[in-house]
Amino acid sequence: MTLELANVNGRSLIKMSGTDRESTQPVSGIIRAPFPSFLRSSPLSLTEYTHNEMSRPDTKQKMLNIARKLFWKKGYNATSMRDIANSYGCKPANIYNFFKKKEDILYDVLLEEMEQIISPIEDLETDDITDPENKLRVVIENHLKTTLSFRRSAKLLFDVGLGHLPPQRRKIITDMRDRYDRIIRRIIRKGVELEVFAPIDEKLAGFMIASMITRSRLWYHPNKGLSVPALVEFISNFSLNGLKKT
Repeated sequence: MTLELANVNGRSLIKMSGTDRESTQPVSGIIRAPFPSFLRSSPLSLTEYTHNEMSRPDTKQKMLNIARKLFWKKGYNATSMRDIANSYGCKPANIYNFFKKKEDILYDVLLEEMEQIISPIEDLETDDITDPENKLRVVIENHLKTTLSFRRSAKLLFDVGLGHLPPQRRKIITDMRDRYDRIIRRIIRKGVELEVFAPIDEKLAGFMIASMITRSRLWYHPNKGLSVPALVEFISNFSLNGLKKT
């Protein structure tokens, strides 16, 4: 079977031929080429095709990625659900199949970033074997790589985005942020106890390290001579040199 776009009396139609019958039907959705196997083997309507497209497991993630970029370019308030749909190439109704409102998208964007920051380091909170220096390097490397991977799409988004969330959702995000703070403070405290680090205000030191990492997304550019591994090494050494007992 072959499919082709035809114009009949000013109407855009899909013409199906090469089977035991030839038919046309109105265009009622988004056509993406090449057509997948299910369209080659059965005469599905475009409504059914759009449903299949929207049912792909990665559809929601693609929408989140597009929304994140639009929030970065236009700002959260200036970005509409229609903007997100247009950038994805679907109707606004398709976005609402996954997100009831724009706030849901913002929440998932912030939650995803915090999960990627927390998940790889959560075991460090109860790890009494790895030495504090190495644990701090792991925290810095993971946080920096996550931060820079969202650099263009999340600049200041975390700072301003929380204000657009209702209290319950805001608390979930801030609880995760507090857990990150707790992990890094515990590492510093352990280093002080082992006399690897000099006595220091662990809360203030943790805030300074996290802030240094987070703000790197404002100025860092991969094409301006500094690689991510080199920046990881610099911030790690800078932080450890300031903490070490002399």
